Amino acid sequence: MMLKVYAMIGDCPALSMSLNHNSHGGYYCCWYCKVKGKHIYKKRQYYYNINRAIRDSFNFASDSREAARLQTKVNGRLGISLFEKILDIPLPKSVIADYLHVTLLCHSKAICLYLYNNVMKLAERKQLDQRMLRQQFPHFFNRKVRLFSEGYHKATETRNFLLYCALPMLQTSLGSERLAHFALFAVGIRLLHGRRVFDDTTADRAHELLTTFYCDHETFYIGKQNFVLHLHEHFAQLYKDHGSLCNINTFSQE
Repeated sequence: MMLKVYAMIGDCPALSMSLNHNSHGGYYCCWYCKVKGKHIYKKRQYYYNINRAIRDSFNFASDSREAARLQTKVNGRLGISLFEKILDIPLPKSVIADYLHVTLLCHSKAICLYLYNNVMKLAERKQLDQRMLRQQFPHFFNRKVRLFSEGYHKATETRNFLLYCALPMLQTSLGSERLAHFALFAVGIRLLHGRRVFDDTTADRAHELLTTFYCDHETFYIGKQNFVLHLHEHFAQLYKDHGSLCNINTFSQE
């Protein structure tokens, strides 16, 4: 019997360890490109760079072998991954950043809490809380939305808010420019979440929205240019290579 190993998926720490790659939050920590990052605000920030060098199977393998030979980091590579000979698709094409962790548990929650705690006034927060409490969902939704004043948000709760509730609920709480910027992210993720609503151009349209969101991010969220934000720049390619986000995630393992 021949066993095929298609790809590997996980959160950032797990993927970095499995790939023998520099940890998330370090220099050159991206598995898909060679963005370096800058040390600002006592942490690493990854600003949008249209000229970043993309990793392919050749330079990924070359850097891995060079790092193993020299026993030092080479463009973020620490050496050869044990999975290199197991996977049927060459690295890094076979690496899938988990949308559950990257988008829902990390970046979506971070920017929603930023807006709730740092941008919205007390009256606006109370109004949003009431809207979230009154929101009804079809019976097949496993979870409703949890208030941002509460802790321990589940990925499904964040997903339901981002994809179905955020834009109508926030339209009276945020200024037009800030709401429009948030909409770039929400709509971009929504396009990549399901079927190809714009046929072969779906991924490209989502990529344009997400890169615009990324490019202008520092204007609306100070000090939030972290690695998980950067990974969204590669989501359109993941969509083209592996399918929609609703099908490539770790919800079944959570």
